[in-house]
Amino acid sequence: MKYLIAALLLPLAGFAYAQYSAAPAPVATESYIACGCGCCGGTAPVGADSCVTPEELLRIKEADAEAAKSPSCAMAGCSMGKRYQTCE
Repeated sequence: MKYLIAALLLPLAGFAYAQYSAAPAPVATESYIACGCGCCGGTAPVGADSCVTPEELLRIKEADAEAAKSPSCAMAGCSMGKRYQTCE
């Protein structure tokens, strides 16, 4: 009997949670993968995508381009990269 009750109540609990849970996810409009000295081929960026403003994304791109010019990149190798997205 308790399994029958659980089978009837669980779908209702899921409906209530879906109705009143967190705000909808932001919509990404542009993305960029920052790798510093260079991205390793055939790999995906590490970690969760970061949601940033368009101005922040521009600064990230500029900083990434500066990092790629560093003379230490010859010894550093590649990195997995981190994806940034502009979100509304």
